Amino acid sequence: MNISGNTVLVTGGGAGIGLAIATVFARRGNDVIICGRDERRLHAAKQAVPSLHTLACDVSVRSERHRLFEWATTEFPKVNMVVNNAGIQRETSFLTGAPELFDGESEIETNLTASIELSALFVPHFLTLDGRAAIINVTSGLAFIPLKSVPVYCATKAGLHSFSMSLRSQLAPTNISV
Repeated sequence: MNISGNTVLVTGGGAGIGLAIATVFARRGNDVIICGRDERRLHAAKQAVPSLHTLACDVSVRSERHRLFEWATTEFPKVNMVVNNAGIQRETSFLTGAPELFDGESEIETNLTASIELSALFVPHFLTLDGRAAIINVTSGLAFIPLKSVPVYCATKAGLHSFSMSLRSQLAPTNISV
């Protein structure tokens, strides 16, 4: 797969690892779309890398994932890469019944479900394209060596790693790399 001349969607692209990935892709001559929950971060990212296209979107919400897919494939019909990077990490103590599991954003929806559903949405689109396409799932070493203070995060990253391996095998005979 060439790493230039693509149309790349990076979830969680407004800051951190996602913004770094988006910046490198933009510098390599790709058309880069980023999404994230925080409009201020998206604005700052666009200021830093003016060629970025941005969409405020919370991938932890199913309807938002569908809106993102529809927007991306309508506005950028040549989109051929998705970087599933959006993620959150929260300390969770099961010693207290883990009430923090239900406060705020869901690590499971953001870190695992969103990547699985976005892959399911984009695969049929990618199969219609001439040329290569790719799904890149950002996981963590914590998938293999978990940290006790963030057990849900570690589990979601292990699940995403397993999903990525299965998806890679399923898509091996197609134009899509994982």
